[in-house]
Amino acid sequence: MQVSSAGYDHGNSASIRFNTQDLGENFYNRGLNVAVFDEFTGQPIFGTTFDTFNSGNSESFAQFISTLPPGRIVAIAIKDDANLNLSERGKRACKSLGSRLIDHLQFRSSWAIIGQTGAASGTAAEQLSHESAVTCSREITATKVKVPSFVVAVTSAGNNWGSLTVRKYLDN
Repeated sequence: MQVSSAGYDHGNSASIRFNTQDLGENFYNRGLNVAVFDEFTGQPIFGTTFDTFNSGNSESFAQFISTLPPGRIVAIAIKDDANLNLSERGKRACKSLGSRLIDHLQFRSSWAIIGQTGAASGTAAEQLSHESAVTCSREITATKVKVPSFVVAVTSAGNNWGSLTVRKYLDN
């Protein structure tokens, strides 16, 4: 997983990549671009943007983070600015993901983080800069692999095509 952020004066862009695939150019907007991943499989679950340039969205962001189960992987990339109206509750939500740098965020800074809900401060992969774009990365090892259900059917009509045997095997 790789997360890149460029504040307004340093490229005005954001990117969250999973297995070399970007979540999508149309996904990124001004503020906190947030992607949530399954902590067991590493697969993307949800993505959204909280435009904390506008007041009120910081509280929505904090509420959203508080609803995620413990251990869930969260990647955040700032585009343009996220500091102007980022509340103390919003900063505490970032710290609950393992951030140690969120208190140093300034207007139009670049900040990228890959953390987990319920993590201790300072445990996240995180980069912050007031002068340039930043990138952080983290390798996620899947501990569970979900195999899709499938059906295998075998049909045989030996003995001059009149003797029929049908077997079905169902996984999950």
